[in-house]
Amino acid sequence: MQCKKAWLPLLSSALALGSANVCAQQGDFPTPKPVRPSELIPPPPKDLTERSAPPWAKTVEILSDTRGVDFDPYIRTAVIRIRNNWYNYIPAEARPPQLESGETVIEFAVMHDGKLAGMKIVQPAEYKSMDRGAWGGLIASNPFPPLPKEFKGNYLKLRMHFFYNPPKEDKKGQAAPNPADSKDAPAVPH
Repeated sequence: MQCKKAWLPLLSSALALGSANVCAQQGDFPTPKPVRPSELIPPPPKDLTERSAPPWAKTVEILSDTRGVDFDPYIRTAVIRIRNNWYNYIPAEARPPQLESGETVIEFAVMHDGKLAGMKIVQPAEYKSMDRGAWGGLIASNPFPPLPKEFKGNYLKLRMHFFYNPPKEDKKGQAAPNPADSKDAPAVPH
C-alpha cells in the first residue's frame, strides 16, 4: 500500500470506523522541538512577587551580609518601634495645615548588643526639621533588642527611609487626583 499526502481525511475516517489501514510519510508530522525546563514553568505573576516582599522592604534596606540569618521578624519589630518614636518628632512643616513632603535617609548600624552606632544622614530632606525628626525617632529607639544569637557578625548595617507625606498612588501607580480638581467637588475658598 502506498501512502498519499492527503492522509488527514483517511485518518478521521479510520478513527470513526475503527479499522482502516492508514499510513503517512515521516515528513507529514512535525518534529517536536526540545523544550527547556524554564519554558515549562511560567514565571510568577509580577503582583505575586511584589506581595512576597516584606512590608518593611520599601522603608529599610539591609546593607551588610546577613550570613543566612532571617532578619524579617527583627526588622519588623524595629520598624514598629522606630515609627512609634518618630511620630513624636514629626515637625510642624509635615503636619496639618502645611503637610510639606520630604524624605530623610539615615544609615546606621545595630551592634550585636542592640545599641546603635555610626548614624549618618545620607539623604537630607528639604527641611532640616524633618532630618531632626527622623534622627530623634532613631535615638529614642536606642537600644534595640540584641541581634539574633545565630547571627555571628558584629553588627547589622541598615539604611532607613523616613517619608513625610509621600504622594498617594492609585492602583496603577500614578498619583491620585486631587478631589478639589473634580467637577463635582464643592468650591473651596482660598
